[in-house]
Amino acid sequence: MRRENPSLALPRLCPVAVAGFLFAAMFVLDIQAQPAIESERSSGTSSLLVTNLSQLSKILDSSSRVIADVRLDVLVCSASRPEIGVVVVKDETGSEILELGPRSVPIVAGDIIHIESRRCLLRKREIGIEITRAPELDNDGVHGVRTVTAEVRLSAGLHAFQLDYFNYLGAFALELTCRLPDGSVQSADRFLVRPSGGGVPESNMVAGVNANYYEGEWLNVPDFAPLQPVKTVTTTNLNPILGPRKDLFGIRFKGFFSAPMDGKYTFNLASDDGSLLFLDVPDVPLTTISHQDVPSPAVTTFRASMTDFEAPQWISVEGRVVFASTSGRGLRFELQSQPDSIWVTVADANELDAMRLLNSRIRVRGISRAVMAPNRDRILGELAVATSDDIAIQEDSLGAIAASGAAPTLLTVGKIQGLSNEEASRHLPVRIQGVVTSIAPPMFRYMTVQDETRGIFVRLSSSVKSSVVVGQLCEVVGHTDAGDFAPVLVAENVNIIGKGRMPSPSRPAWKELINGSMDIQWVELQGLVTAVNSNSVTLLLPEGGINVEVGGFSESQLRTFESAVIRLRGVFFAEWNTNRTVQVGRLLIHNGIIDVDVPAPRDPFNVPLKSWSELYQFDSSATPFQRIKVHGTVIYADSKRIFLLDKVRGIQVSPVKPANVRFGEEVEVVGYPDISGSAPLLREAILRKTGHTANPTPIILDGNELMEDKVDSMLVQISATLMGIHSEPDSRVLEMNANGHLFLARMPDTKEPISLRIGSQLALTGVYVGKTMTWSEGGRPSGFELLLSSRSQLTVLSQPSWWTPRRLLILVGLLLVIVVLAAVWISQLHRLVEQRTQLLQKETREREVAERERTLETERSRIARDLHDDLGSSLTEISVLAVKGQRLRTLDELTTLFRAIAAKARGLVTALDIIVWAVDPKDNSLESVADYLSDFASEYLSHSGIICRFDIPVTLPTVVLDGRLRHGLLLAVKETLNNVERHAQATEVQFQMTLAEDQLEIVISDNGKGFDKKTRHRGNGLKNLPLRLSKLGGRYRIESSTGNGTIVTIGLRLSPRTETMPASERA
Repeated sequence: MRRENPSLALPRLCPVAVAGFLFAAMFVLDIQAQPAIESERSSGTSSLLVTNLSQLSKILDSSSRVIADVRLDVLVCSASRPEIGVVVVKDETGSEILELGPRSVPIVAGDIIHIESRRCLLRKREIGIEITRAPELDNDGVHGVRTVTAEVRLSAGLHAFQLDYFNYLGAFALELTCRLPDGSVQSADRFLVRPSGGGVPESNMVAGVNANYYEGEWLNVPDFAPLQPVKTVTTTNLNPILGPRKDLFGIRFKGFFSAPMDGKYTFNLASDDGSLLFLDVPDVPLTTISHQDVPSPAVTTFRASMTDFEAPQWISVEGRVVFASTSGRGLRFELQSQPDSIWVTVADANELDAMRLLNSRIRVRGISRAVMAPNRDRILGELAVATSDDIAIQEDSLGAIAASGAAPTLLTVGKIQGLSNEEASRHLPVRIQGVVTSIAPPMFRYMTVQDETRGIFVRLSSSVKSSVVVGQLCEVVGHTDAGDFAPVLVAENVNIIGKGRMPSPSRPAWKELINGSMDIQWVELQGLVTAVNSNSVTLLLPEGGINVEVGGFSESQLRTFESAVIRLRGVFFAEWNTNRTVQVGRLLIHNGIIDVDVPAPRDPFNVPLKSWSELYQFDSSATPFQRIKVHGTVIYADSKRIFLLDKVRGIQVSPVKPANVRFGEEVEVVGYPDISGSAPLLREAILRKTGHTANPTPIILDGNELMEDKVDSMLVQISATLMGIHSEPDSRVLEMNANGHLFLARMPDTKEPISLRIGSQLALTGVYVGKTMTWSEGGRPSGFELLLSSRSQLTVLSQPSWWTPRRLLILVGLLLVIVVLAAVWISQLHRLVEQRTQLLQKETREREVAERERTLETERSRIARDLHDDLGSSLTEISVLAVKGQRLRTLDELTTLFRAIAAKARGLVTALDIIVWAVDPKDNSLESVADYLSDFASEYLSHSGIICRFDIPVTLPTVVLDGRLRHGLLLAVKETLNNVERHAQATEVQFQMTLAEDQLEIVISDNGKGFDKKTRHRGNGLKNLPLRLSKLGGRYRIESSTGNGTIVTIGLRLSPRTETMPASERA
């Protein structure tokens, strides 16, 4: 049996600011308009009749949802599984993909079906058009709490019930009430039932409905059929909290509405956000008329013009999957045919895995969706597919098609370069098509070819006679080889297909450049040329500098690009060592072409002046290679770096060459900004002096501000303790400690001796340089250094105290002697403690064994007593009845006797089941007790026709109940249900279980005739139950009055024990 969890989950999604503002405004407007919206169910026809697919598509192009009558005769071209209900259909006016909802009878491709229904709800979905019956109550959309009303005439009996609900952001609400024909208003929950165990709907019904819980972001009620539910539960009420989230979720409730009488029912549906109520079957009826062959789809290409923008067509296209993901029960992937691509949505993926599709070449058929290209041409943009059966894999993700009796033929460069050295050395057969991107001089006999996956080095064997040129599309047949760095292709035959298109250049990341993974790829690099040497340039990229050898260019040609920002295209050749390892920071470009983005400046200082804050403000022209100018005061300078103070913040400068500037001088600096760190950096900078100012005032830092990134590159003053001194080239380094923060202070080495004693308290003034991670790494400093411009920025605050290292060592020696003596004494004491502990543990174990034996003996006595009382008495009665049967002669008397024996036998089985359950350690958890008691109550009352409703938490804490407690609880519940059945004359029983801290409470209430508690009763059950439970540490309370039913409360205090138990107790 399924149970609901009444607890509320806490996580919430925080929307972005704009979405939150719009939602709040919409919610306020909705609250101001709270009166209920009344709608009347109509059994008549709509004024709009849809008779063909072209009309259907055009209607929903202007509106996303329409109420209309439908009469369609269509041919099914493709169909998903019945539980998803998506079909591709075609008639003489066009093609479309329809979402018809789950079906009990499969729809087969080739069927000609007739769809006809009045007042259908037509909704435009992502993949196609959903057709359902119009709902009885339509409260769709994103809104606050809103109520809709409808009157529906129903006959007494069962009516199919479906309620779809979703919540977007913020608050949630869902409530359905109905006014019965007799005028009473009740919650619809009281009349919702479902088949028990999937039986025939008219029989074996139990209270509640089935609920599928989904998570997603919608603005209207979605079609839940193609989606994958997060979980499926059964519930006895329309509770919208079935998962951990309070927004961005949806639920579909399905079951039956049990109308108690004929007449007109008025339903009121209140929800926040959208909801739709369907009574009877929401699916539109369809009939299979005949069957014929499925027509072949029109074969087209990605660039084919769509002659009719508003008419979807049944087409087939071919390409390679470059991106694939799951979407509900389907797939969504990007299909590419260089240089174009389209998106394909599959409603039913069945067992096709997205990982299998990725990088595979496929042919897929479906319904075309046109898009408008930038030149206003109508081209193919999307493809909607019903099922994975419409996807034919022509070349799998391994890039090979196996030939009979031979090694698989590799068909893509990507799979060749994915081979290991050992695999490539096996000379696997290859057949690829690609564009020639570079050709070596004839004496070297090699070229590079790139297909839609990657580029590869092609070694031309002596049998190749073709004369190819760069840009030709060729078919290369040959075999693999290991190569000197990466797998290569040895060409045995090269067939020229014709003029090709150069591939779109890759723009590799910094790590791809230095690790050699882009070897032989057609790439584009953008950077600043900082130096030229022979046919090589030093290119400054956003991440750093790299040396690029450009084949085909002389030094004089390359010098024309010096100090310019260029884009360099060509075939990337990584450089490597003899042990097949890449040479980091060096690369070669073959067949290169150079484009100048920003020429070398004539006047480098003729650029905009920016302040520190303006570097972080929006600038549409800002790039890593936009030169900017700043003005500031020098607060530190050496041969490699300079720090400026721009009024209130610091800026680091990396000059092109050493600059002769000093502390306190004002300068203008022009360079290329980098703001990825905690302080801005100007690279490849040049400087000029503009004056001199008074010495800047440092920021005094205390211990709490030492690790703040806001002081990076600032002039600061820190008080710290000297821990050590050492020398490095051109600098003296002080090892300092400030409130537990260790750092280094560097100052120029003037060769003058420094008389500082270890432990001195110093005041240091210098530039704070944080060892700060980039923003992508967290942006928090992991340490810092202090750069002092001169010895004058160091002040001695105090000398170290009387405590010197020598004196400290003497004291430490004395303390060590004391510690050793104390350790000897402690070890002796520890030995005595261990001996005493072992004795106590032995005594404790003996007591535990005795206690366990006593407990086991008590439990055996109870089991023997139960066996004697229940089984013994029942067997004795059966024996007596059997002896009596020997004296009976008539068939009626024997029949009555055998029925009595059978009843006694069933009671005997039930009693034995109770005894076994009470001692079975597998059922000693609180959750097992709850399941057993609810099953027992349901079965006990099912024979008397009394409806039993349960309210039990879905999850219960891990608490262990021993057999004595379980047996006592069961007897109390059994006696209570026995009183209800025999005396209460009730039609409904409510069984509720709650757990608050360590108190378990079971409340059993009925709607029977009740009784006066002051009246004396002859039975002993009401007297014995409180006494029995009090011995278990529990309580038994009865609340009843004549005519108002009875409420019995069984309370029991639970000990906080877990599943971990001694082996003897588990036995």
